[in-house]
Amino acid sequence: MDDNRKGNRFFDSPSYSDVTLYLGPKKVKFHGHYVIFSARTSYFDKAKTGGFEEGQTNEFHLAKHKPNALYRMLQYIYTGDYYMETNPLLDGLDDPELLMHTQVYILADYFDIRGLKTTCLRKFVRDAPRLWKSDSLIDSIGNLYSTPKSSSQRMRNLILEVVMEHIEELHKKERFRNLLNEHAEFAADVVELLLKNFARK
Repeated sequence: MDDNRKGNRFFDSPSYSDVTLYLGPKKVKFHGHYVIFSARTSYFDKAKTGGFEEGQTNEFHLAKHKPNALYRMLQYIYTGDYYMETNPLLDGLDDPELLMHTQVYILADYFDIRGLKTTCLRKFVRDAPRLWKSDSLIDSIGNLYSTPKSSSQRMRNLILEVVMEHIEELHKKERFRNLLNEHAEFAADVVELLLKNFARK
């Protein structure tokens, strides 16, 4: 990775690190810097000034979040973008692109990083035309509809546009039909859009 993609020589650098993050259930260690975090999100500042234990110990255990998505979020915090190249901090398979964009979007909402949400939407729009046939789209739908509507609405709208454009082909897939049965809210959104399209004809 070149210096521009690293973006900042302090990315995961012990130099001047004053906060440590532990990513995912395996607690992968990441050396962070409050001053850089503060430029993108108020989450860590609030923990530090609000009397939370993490703010006192300067250690954040982010076990419930997807480690690969956390890594991309940190890339954005340090560089202003995130990339789909192999994650050097983690072992194992990475998540496919469409799923990654939705997972990072959910994190961006949780950590209140508005610029990152916009970046995720842009990348999804870019990649969906060539990847909509992949299982990654179906996984993305399940992922988004497992989170509150208030935190995922803009990404849901984009996914629904893709679904409606390819509804006949997608409905041939058993996994897609199962998704309609498993997520009533998604099924309701699809039916509503189908009825609107029918009414226009």
